[in-house]
Amino acid sequence: MPIPCYPDFTPLDIELKNYLHPGLSLTEDGVSEFTFSLLYLFRDRYKYRISMDRCGSRTNGCLIISGVQPAAPEKTFFMTPCGAPGQDVLEHLFKTHHYWKNISHSVLFSVQEKMEKCGIKFAPDRDNFDYIYLRKDPRCLI
Repeated sequence: MPIPCYPDFTPLDIELKNYLHPGLSLTEDGVSEFTFSLLYLFRDRYKYRISMDRCGSRTNGCLIISGVQPAAPEKTFFMTPCGAPGQDVLEHLFKTHHYWKNISHSVLFSVQEKMEKCGIKFAPDRDNFDYIYLRKDPRCLI
């Protein structure tokens, strides 16, 4: 089951694991939300659908994940765990989605200046940062 080219999407399905896993495991910043297991676990909650920019080359393609906020189903978002899509695709994504979620530092760095010139503002979302607890931290004791 191949991943469709943008602007077409397909629901995230277990059959796509072999297409997604290699790319997701190579993400430069290692964002924990971008593992196949976690995406698959939350596929129904966020209604994840996936697409690929630059479909001519699977190794150089950019995975696009589209989702919906459960508390506000009218609020859609997109994520790009393996890199930024082309400028034309990004502009279209911003027209069809409310925001770009979970942008890693390396992905943001590659497009931030150009997107800010187009009027897109970026803000950190501390509630969605990855975190690590020390083993002796009381929050980790069972």
